[in-house]
Amino acid sequence: MSFLVEIPESAYLPDAFDAFTPDAEFSLGNARAMMWVSQLAYEARHARGKIAPVLQRWSLAFAGILANGGRGPLSLASTRGIVARGRGAIVIAFAGTDPVALPNWVTNFNIGSRPRLVHRGFEMAVEAVWRGLADALREAARDRQAVFLTGHSLGGALAIVAADRAVRELGTMPTAVYAFGSPRVAGPDFALAYRAHGLHERTFRLVHGLDMIAAMPPSRLGFRHVGRIVRCPRGQCFSHPDERHGDACDEPQLMPTLVRGYRQRARDMLRGERLPSSRRGLLGWYQTFVLPPTIVDHLPERYRHACEGTPVLRPRPDRPSA
Repeated sequence: MSFLVEIPESAYLPDAFDAFTPDAEFSLGNARAMMWVSQLAYEARHARGKIAPVLQRWSLAFAGILANGGRGPLSLASTRGIVARGRGAIVIAFAGTDPVALPNWVTNFNIGSRPRLVHRGFEMAVEAVWRGLADALREAARDRQAVFLTGHSLGGALAIVAADRAVRELGTMPTAVYAFGSPRVAGPDFALAYRAHGLHERTFRLVHGLDMIAAMPPSRLGFRHVGRIVRCPRGQCFSHPDERHGDACDEPQLMPTLVRGYRQRARDMLRGERLPSSRRGLLGWYQTFVLPPTIVDHLPERYRHACEGTPVLRPRPDRPSA
């Protein structure tokens, strides 16, 4: 992982898990905790130096890194994740896409043939770390711990695929799955099986604003979303699952999201206002003034803020008022 997806250790809030409970029902406290540990999963190269101290801050114990060995045909998956224990649960968080990591993009675009049950890249990425993941899940079942699977972006997709495989192969039912800005992972047959396994009600798919990654791969290619959608307008906060579109919601759709994104970009330019970035320097400038809203709304920092339950993130003028 690179500096593009990592944040300073001091940025990790000490109270991130204060409202966490090992329950299956959706709660903003659990969403907040899962998003912070999903951010921590991006720090896989700092296992002892950063991950362990941050987990200790949250009263969790570092239980290991999930990573493929870099050999053989599965090495291109470059899967990374962390395992933590504490507060009556085991938490498994997968890292999302690092923009400078080619293997992550290979995973994302390795869709496979359209009739396939599961997105080939996501399936291979889970397979690459399955042995270590299965051992962690078996240990959790033996100790009767709640099991939480989570991740942002690609990590959210892997959490969903891993949850399904855990039920099918190990008979282990995750307590909850929190997927932030996750793309679609499979076709209609997978979605039906996912529901039949009892995973639909305990899977929460959080979508912030105009996040276009959550609209991919397009439904027209035969892919479908799973789980219950939880969403919020850009710059605001999540509250509860959205059931307005029925029990099997496949939102958001790609083209309407792109159109709304172009309109938002035009409004930002005309008004001279943009949502501020938490990053400093060139990276913060790039996120604020160059990236389109459909990508900005997908950034981990946007999801972290959307889980805080605090006042909305308001647009900031490009230049101070005279």
